[in-house]
Amino acid sequence: MTWIIKFALRDALAQKRWLLIVVMSIMTGTAALVALWSFSENTRLAIDDQALSVMGADFQLQSRLVFSPELEKILSEIPGERATEIRLFTMMNVLKSENTRMIQLRALDDNFPFYGEIKTEPENLREGLETGDTVLLDEALFYLFDLEIGDRVKIGYQEFSILGIIKNIPGESGVFSQLAPRALISHKSLKATKLLGFGSRAFYRSFHKLPAGVDPETIRQSLSKFEHSEGISIQTLNSKKKELGKRLERTFQFLNLMAFAALLLGAVGIASVITVYMDRRIREIALLRCIGATQGNVFFIYLIQMLVFSVIGSVVGAALGVAFQHLLPVVLKDLMPFSVAIIVSWKYVIAGIAVSIIISMLFTLIPLFSTMNITPMAVMRSSVEKQPIRLWLRGLIYLAISAFIMGFIFTQMQDRDIALKIGLSSIAVFIILFLVAKLFMWALRRLIHDSLPFSLRLGLSNLYRPYNQTTALILSLGVGSFFILSLFYSKQILLGQMNRSQSAEHSNMILFDIQVDQISEVESILKKQGLEVQSKVPIVTMRISKINGKSIDELRRGKFANKRERWTLNREYRSTYRSYLQDSEKLIKGKFISEWSSEDGVIPISIEEGIAQKLKVELEDSISFDLQGLIINCKIASIRTVDWYKMEPNFFIVFPDKILQDAPQIQVIGTRVKGVRESAALQKAVVSKLPNVSLLDLRVILEAFESIFSKMSFAVNFLAFLSIITGFIILISSVAVSQLQRSREMTILKVIGASQNLLVKVLLIEYLAIGILAALVSNGLAVLASFYIARKVFESNFQLDTMSILIGFFALPVALLFVGAINAWHILRRRSLPVLREEN
Repeated sequence: MTWIIKFALRDALAQKRWLLIVVMSIMTGTAALVALWSFSENTRLAIDDQALSVMGADFQLQSRLVFSPELEKILSEIPGERATEIRLFTMMNVLKSENTRMIQLRALDDNFPFYGEIKTEPENLREGLETGDTVLLDEALFYLFDLEIGDRVKIGYQEFSILGIIKNIPGESGVFSQLAPRALISHKSLKATKLLGFGSRAFYRSFHKLPAGVDPETIRQSLSKFEHSEGISIQTLNSKKKELGKRLERTFQFLNLMAFAALLLGAVGIASVITVYMDRRIREIALLRCIGATQGNVFFIYLIQMLVFSVIGSVVGAALGVAFQHLLPVVLKDLMPFSVAIIVSWKYVIAGIAVSIIISMLFTLIPLFSTMNITPMAVMRSSVEKQPIRLWLRGLIYLAISAFIMGFIFTQMQDRDIALKIGLSSIAVFIILFLVAKLFMWALRRLIHDSLPFSLRLGLSNLYRPYNQTTALILSLGVGSFFILSLFYSKQILLGQMNRSQSAEHSNMILFDIQVDQISEVESILKKQGLEVQSKVPIVTMRISKINGKSIDELRRGKFANKRERWTLNREYRSTYRSYLQDSEKLIKGKFISEWSSEDGVIPISIEEGIAQKLKVELEDSISFDLQGLIINCKIASIRTVDWYKMEPNFFIVFPDKILQDAPQIQVIGTRVKGVRESAALQKAVVSKLPNVSLLDLRVILEAFESIFSKMSFAVNFLAFLSIITGFIILISSVAVSQLQRSREMTILKVIGASQNLLVKVLLIEYLAIGILAALVSNGLAVLASFYIARKVFESNFQLDTMSILIGFFALPVALLFVGAINAWHILRRRSLPVLREEN
């Protein structure tokens, strides 16, 4: 056994070209896996270490309603320190330029946070807010309106002087402030704005720092009775850790699977390269058999070589992964609500190397077992046709590979159903691409006809020539392209849903928080601006009191024992009344009742399908609502679907027209502006006269959403790009492996009179055929995947524009043509005589 190991190691280290190819094939996937595993471990440590700083308190409570006197009394009696916050969305007017923008206004006590700090520029400006009419603004607003410290802005009915810049607030990532930049003022200043009144959509929070020995979970239990009555949500340090942990865990689970996909592609490439390598070692194997080596000796010699190749490739990939790990905090900094210290996690480095070696060795078993059939007589023959390994052995190897893939996915995903679907889908994608590649080559052998142009015949014939890597290329490039296109199409579908809501017949400017006595003035402003009222929607706020005669407390002990389902009972419902269904709605059950008299008894309502399922109600079930102390008894007359991606006011509950017209309510008005100038003029006119009214420019929201989506998808795009890189490494490896044979073929063709144009055509046809086939299959699979995502995840219709599909289809063939052109230039620039001598 000793001589086998020595021989294998000596021979392996001499094969520098093949070693380089294997290292390049496997290193990107290993690097991605090690980087993500180590970084996820770093984030878990950061959560444990910084959870208090992220939360800013030991205990916090949030509500959409003003705390009742009873709850306020209990909160004020909790031992320790307390801070409160009121948050609402409103408009800000920049006085020097008359520009306006929706902001997230925060009135916060100066003693918060108890842990961590609100970072400002200049530093330590919080105390300055208590002096009066001063405000801290998000950094984005300074860039947007070219603001300077000391400039004046108007929020509500109060003018403020800009004190400084908000750089960071504990527990918040700056990326989402693009939708509504933050503004920080004192509680005293908030009263001066006069924004808190009926219909104001404010959020109230109470933060607490508890003395040592006081258990926040005990306090949480004592306040649980208010969760329904006042719709509060309670958060402790433990629940915050769990929330952050689950959120990040789901993200890393998905990213880990994409990294593993890149590793699988590398393993597929290794299998293809090793097949060529073993084909070129047939004479050496036959010679070893002649001098007494057994089949087992030969197998173990090359098994050890493959192990050496895999170990070196995995270690290089792991080292690269450690380097990538230091880049991830920079890439993800806008999405992380805390800082992450980079520490190399050696257990995950070792685990990444182990996974990489195992998957690489599994994929090399088939070409290795093929050496078992080579006899000593092969040394005497000019060519040897290898015997395929037995079907049961091949099946056993494929089963082992599939089991390892499924096992890995199950270790990464908590939800076993999702893990099973992802695992089977991943294997299906590989199988489909593999079968298509094999079917394509089978068809080529039978369909290439003498009547075809010579360049086309020769180019296509090269796809099934000896040492070709067609199957490996189609697999790797196809899977990488599939991941990127699936994400690209999903993004296009989501943005397309929003863009369609911006068509000429839809409103693109929404005015909300309009009091009933302000409607006529708003309509007058719109008329002066030459704009029409396209929609006018009343909103009435209410809570569920009973379902089918059972009180909320009874339901919480029965059907809604699961805490995750209780939000449907605890939430505040903003409902409307009208006599028609909107374009975004579709009736699926019952009959929509457009009008009803209160004298006719129980009120028939229409309920959205999703919330009906969560409330576990059906047609004819009864629901009682509490409308500021008045109980309204209703029955479900119809169930409808709602396209929530259409940017217009949508509701869970719709009442018959006029039935709630006397109830306390606010109004939302929709109109359409032609461009930025008209939008700015309208916002200026409304905010100057009615500071409590907010305006939402849907085009700005769409741009902000696209920016956020791009930042969130960067990591996914990066990992999918690694898969493409792996594919191109295999492509380059394929070129390198067959470089001598290609050069000799091209040289012979040149010697017998072939022009350079003909030779270039032959090479480009070969690469173009691979690119078109990989693009066609990956594009089709990506369209199917995005169809599933559109229907099951986005719950919307599948609509994808032709241009997106064309871009997705042509990207890969064009890239492969570029590689083919470089290869053709490299081959054709060589002189004929040296090439022929090199072959000899």
